[in-house]
Amino acid sequence: MDGTGTVTPANASGMNDGAAAVVLMKTSEAGNCGLTPLAQIVSWAQADVEPSIMGIGPIPATKQAVAKAGWSLEDVDVFEINEAFAALSVAIAKELGLNPEQVNTEGGAIALGHPLGASVCSILVTLLHTLEHKGGHCGVAAYVRVETISHFTRNAKLDSLLHFNV
Repeated sequence: MDGTGTVTPANASGMNDGAAAVVLMKTSEAGNCGLTPLAQIVSWAQADVEPSIMGIGPIPATKQAVAKAGWSLEDVDVFEINEAFAALSVAIAKELGLNPEQVNTEGGAIALGHPLGASVCSILVTLLHTLEHKGGHCGVAAYVRVETISHFTRNAKLDSLLHFNV
């Protein structure tokens, strides 16, 4: 890639209907309710990036969260990276040196859709099911989020990430 390409709606995920639900609670509380936890949040991180490089925040956030968890990128079985635009997930995977066979293995947001209001839960649920299906134990869910404050839009992109150990 020579860096002269453009991001257009033609290479973006569709905005689809969808739903996902996640319940967060202490392990002890889950036991009291007779529930078996599906995963444990091991680490998380967020990173601001300049608007001119919008969407690459999962790169520093992933590095921070993996380090905070005491892992290396090689310890991760599956990466579920939100791909609002095709170029972003490709750039993130390339910059992190990830094996493409470990990234968005069930299709990602371009194939599965980008359900407004449920994207993060959808990414997480896809990650958990993929880990179960592949027999994996460590996963990374990464997404891009835009912060809005009051009557104006903040000019920084905030990217967040959760790391899960199943």
